[in-house]
Amino acid sequence: MFELCYPESLRIVDEQGWLWRLLDFKTDNPDTAAAFAAIRDELHRWLNAQSA
Repeated sequence: MFELCYPESLRIVDEQGWLWRLLDFKTDNPDTAAAFAAIRDELHRWLNAQSA
């Protein structure tokens, strides 16, 4: 994800949703759930910064 540099590529990745489905990992382990939440938050933050 972080190597995508073209706005259209980033838009397509976001639109298709595959990355978000992968990161919607269900677990009963609170540490793993927190780690995946942090990854999702960072990717959303990074994507928003790229589109600004």
